[in-house]
Amino acid sequence: MFNNTDYFYFIPSDKSERLLIIFSGAGARSFNCFKLLKDYPINRLFIRDASRSWYQNPVKEHWQNIDDMVDLIRTISDRFEPSKIICMGGSMGGYAAMITAAKIRAGQALLFSPQTVLDYRLPNNPAAHIKIRHADAFNLLTQSPETKVDIFLGTEDLADLYNVYPALCYRRFNVHFIYGGPHNVMNFLSQRNMLKELIASRLENRQPRIIYPELKLFVSLNLYRDICEFVKGFYFDEVDFSSLDKLMDGLVKASPDWAALYHYRGKLYAKFGHHADAIIQFEQAISRNNKDEAIFSDLGLSAIQAVQYEKAEEAFRQADAVSITTSAMYLSKIGAALMLQKRYDEAIEMQYKALEVNDSYAAAYYQLGLVMNITGRYEEAIPMFEYAIELGDKNPNIHKHLSTARNKLGSAI
Repeated sequence: MFNNTDYFYFIPSDKSERLLIIFSGAGARSFNCFKLLKDYPINRLFIRDASRSWYQNPVKEHWQNIDDMVDLIRTISDRFEPSKIICMGGSMGGYAAMITAAKIRAGQALLFSPQTVLDYRLPNNPAAHIKIRHADAFNLLTQSPETKVDIFLGTEDLADLYNVYPALCYRRFNVHFIYGGPHNVMNFLSQRNMLKELIASRLENRQPRIIYPELKLFVSLNLYRDICEFVKGFYFDEVDFSSLDKLMDGLVKASPDWAALYHYRGKLYAKFGHHADAIIQFEQAISRNNKDEAIFSDLGLSAIQAVQYEKAEEAFRQADAVSITTSAMYLSKIGAALMLQKRYDEAIEMQYKALEVNDSYAAAYYQLGLVMNITGRYEEAIPMFEYAIELGDKNPNIHKHLSTARNKLGSAI
């Protein structure tokens, strides 16, 4: 009998001849959809990689790499007919589901905002130092003609649209655009009580009993190609600023109500240091979609660069308010904005709130060290900087600030 763990967990069902393999996304602290599908009558195999390596690195005693993981999966999947196996996952889990479905010739793949071709320059991708096997998951899956593929992705992350562009050319690949959805489209649908029914409808080969917000925008591939060209230019630095701005101008004119276009135009302006213009674009995006935390976060970052600290504080507070869970990152950024307003006691309180959420969040220790230095509390600042360094903080100024605290403390003695 297989020994279930926190990384590989099989739940048999005597009511079904089918197997659903569910891969968790990056940083998942527990198996994705474990509770959501607990009563669904199907054999379920849950798999998780907490290292955020896109299933490339060793995971405990279970597997050494992604090919080894697929071999372990076969110890379960070989009990089922391939046509009765479904691979499912979101983001990093979607990538793993694609690889596995291709290798075991699964009958179906159900994917949510998957990374189809890994590239460290794109968001929501593995870090540059991770050694990748099977970087092109899409090409591998096209070699499994038995597999029927459904892809769901939000419209607000243009990099996700870029990722799935090749899938539009394959009849076996059904792409569904969820209007207003972010990269984490699984959570977006779950919050609206749509995810379970959507999954069930695909497993049962029927129409869903809900109406989910699907966008029928891409009847013209020309628009989609322009989006892909913008993404390539923005993330791969293949096109200059004026060309990208002109390209985005055409997109905005074609779809003036689409928040993502204003958001990405703001990101473009911010990338080239035009933060006042970026703020205008982010605010245009928010006026069209005020539920996307990424827009508020980017607004806050540009507001800091534009020395608009109150606006930054409010933006990060809004990002935290619309986030699925309380975020140590947003709390720490609120604290940073408070520090820049010279509201030091409030800044310290906010950084400690961030550490209550995540006591290993290095940036909060770094920010605490900064406030302690500014307020002359050098003895308290030193361990904060040291904790941040120990936790891997890469801020290039951290050692300078630590030296300042030590020197100030030494001269005081």
